[in-house]
Amino acid sequence: MNIYIGSQELDLFKYLDDKQTQAMLKLCKSMEVPAREYVVQIGVELDCFVILEQGELEILDAKGKKIGSIYPGEIAGETCFIEPSPPLFSLRSLRDSSVLMIDFNEVKTSMDADAELAARIQAAINDSLCLKIIRITHDGDNHA
Repeated sequence: MNIYIGSQELDLFKYLDDKQTQAMLKLCKSMEVPAREYVVQIGVELDCFVILEQGELEILDAKGKKIGSIYPGEIAGETCFIEPSPPLFSLRSLRDSSVLMIDFNEVKTSMDADAELAARIQAAINDSLCLKIIRITHDGDNHA
């Protein structure tokens, strides 16, 4: 089975089948975020993935400078999942937004119980990190 065939709209679940996606969605909590509100603040422990459903989130560095964006379907928090530590970024909504949050421990428990699911989620996390690196390194170059 090819785990790299994306079939879902949400990046974290893009390589999961419908049954796996539904099981993971049951673990998510939904949150409405008003414009200009912080979803994640730099240095404050992050214990969940943030999945943007609607709206747009900006990624801010320690000085408050915008270094990237999160668009619908995309995720944030991958580095904190891989290496538990407070985030080196903040996330702020640019306009009223809707996010899903899924606890890292819930994801880890699901991954520990199913090696195929673990491989699919890890592949999605890797893709997400690569996309962010490309966007940040090519910002202003019109490459991404």
